[in-house]
Formats: sequence, C-alpha cells, structure tokens
Amino acid sequence: MYRFLECNVGQYMTRDVVIVTRDASLRELEGMFATHDFNAFPVVEDGRMVGIVTKFDFLKAFAFTTRQMIPHYDELMSTTSGEVMTEAVVDVRRMRP
Repeated sequence: MYRFLECNVGQYMTRDVVIVTRDASLRELEGMFATHDFNAFPVVEDGRMVGIVTKFDFLKAFAFTTRQMIPHYDELMSTTSGEVMTEAVVDVRRMRP
C-alpha cells in the first residue's frame, strides 16, 4: 500500500519539458494546452524558471466579477503568460552523487 514511498521523482517526472516565455499569449497557450497533454508549463527566462502557468491560471483570465469586466475576446487572448502566471514556485534541481 505504501510502495509509493520507495519511489523517487525521476520515476514520475517529465523529461522532455515544454516551456514558455513571459511573452507567450493566451492564444498560444490555448494551442499548447490542446497539443500537449500537460496541465501547466514552466515559464523560463534566461535559462531560469520565473513562474508556472497552469490551465487554472488560463481559465482565471476569463473570470467575471463585479470588480472586473471581461475584455473583448481578442484583447483577452493577447494577454501574456507573464500577466497570468504564478510566480511563487519552487523548482527542484537534480543533485549529482
């Protein structure tokens, strides 16, 4: 039942990581979510992870509240990853023996 405790990250991680930049638009993200079977993409700048953009971040851009009116669809789809990404992330580096 607790066999998962014997596992390590390497057994479950995605090796061929697909990344985006802060400049990727929601239109581009929509296509990437459709093409790849991922729920999130790391946002990378100068070889450093600066955030993560998830399907939930994408969908939150469409939220309608009494404080926020939804802009025109084309305007919304040109919103960038940098505007909707989650910046508080922790990345794990491979430790060499």
